[in-house]
Amino acid sequence: MKLAVIPIGLTAVIGLYLIATGVDFALDDAWIHLAYAKSLKLGDGLSYNPNDSETGASSPLWVMILAAIPWFGKPMWASKLLGLMCQLGAVGVLMSLLKQWFPMLGAMTLICLGLCAGLAPLAVQASVSGMAVSLTSFLWLGAIWGLNNKRKWALVLVFLSVAARSELVVFWGVWGVLSAWNARQLKPLNTALAAGVSLLLWMGYCHLVSGFWFPNTKYVKALDQGFESLFYLPMRYVWEEPILWSVLGACCVVVGLWKNKNPVLTVLGVSWFFWVLATVFTRSLDPSVLFFQSRYFAPLSATLVMLLASGLSHLHKPHWWVLPILAATVGQLPSRLSLIADQESDILSLHTQPARQMVESLPPESVVLVEGAGASRFWLPRDMWVLDVIGLNHQPIAHMTSFSQLRCYLATQPIDFAVLPRHMVNQYMTVYALEELMVFDEAQYHQTEPPFSHSVYIFRSHGIRPEIAEVCAAP
Repeated sequence: MKLAVIPIGLTAVIGLYLIATGVDFALDDAWIHLAYAKSLKLGDGLSYNPNDSETGASSPLWVMILAAIPWFGKPMWASKLLGLMCQLGAVGVLMSLLKQWFPMLGAMTLICLGLCAGLAPLAVQASVSGMAVSLTSFLWLGAIWGLNNKRKWALVLVFLSVAARSELVVFWGVWGVLSAWNARQLKPLNTALAAGVSLLLWMGYCHLVSGFWFPNTKYVKALDQGFESLFYLPMRYVWEEPILWSVLGACCVVVGLWKNKNPVLTVLGVSWFFWVLATVFTRSLDPSVLFFQSRYFAPLSATLVMLLASGLSHLHKPHWWVLPILAATVGQLPSRLSLIADQESDILSLHTQPARQMVESLPPESVVLVEGAGASRFWLPRDMWVLDVIGLNHQPIAHMTSFSQLRCYLATQPIDFAVLPRHMVNQYMTVYALEELMVFDEAQYHQTEPPFSHSVYIFRSHGIRPEIAEVCAAP
């Protein structure tokens, strides 16, 4: 579609600029998926440590695709390029949907809407984050396009979208039920069925590997979730989406929902709303945390563009209404590009550089205790064993509910070295006799707002402290 050339082209330019100038990922979690993909490439299965099956990756489909594509010695570039290609595909599919649903909108309005999607701050960062966000968006939009055009393969994309991000089962479940209700027939429930089968297969794999129905990430990152997480929506999420925080954009969305006569758009809006709530209530969200948590809401952000288009279709000269919203979107880009650069610098300084330093200085067959299970495992030699203190890639730790329980477990796990952030050092010195070898400092750590000074230490372990071993051995 010719109209898609402009938004796809500008999105590609910004994405390629970020890839060319990027020094790392904005999140260490991207290295986790590459670590699993590396194991698959080397024939060690879906494992963290070699042949050590663990459910520490949240997107099995993303891992499999990463393992299948060539890296040419640059795994970070390969991961980012894959994400960018998915983002470009998502913008193209969105433009096709907008033209089908809103033929009354002119070319300029459609191009502006495509730019609102492609240049949205969250979408831009997600596209080069090394995470499955843009893959999920592409599959999700492709499935909607296929369902809208009654294509049989649409259910395959529904299945794959849930394999990319399991939370989409909520969206597709609501979509299937409401679509069946509107059509007064059962066939639309196949959408919910395809999503459910995908999730059940992943849950079955997790149970087979670990004895639990969900991956370690669910148990680690969903601690203490509850109604408090709802505050994340007005305090953080709304300000990540220009369509929501601009009064004009929010009003157009409301108009679109109120005057909309397309039942598919109504189903889309309701399904998206329940998906947002499900995302909130399955995680402990903190408004001070930036992209690490806002990425959870990015996969379906194109919903807002479609609802915005619905509102614009009821207004006179819609291109004059969409231009201020596009200006608000573009106006946020400089600060977002700066944030991406700062966060990538954080990960390079506190995750990747310590990992590469350990590659050069640690002896073979070392056991290394880490916090942050990504870059260390990816870069360290395969004969080294990596143990994550928060349990993302260690099932027994993932299910522990107190630090005293963790201390006694670690008292049975001898290590040779430890890589710990400053706020954890004192805790783990009560378990191991640690000798500081080197420190990596970051004066402004930009993963939260406001940023703060952060450090990571590499220690040599001189064994488990006798007193902790004695306490834990006592009946």
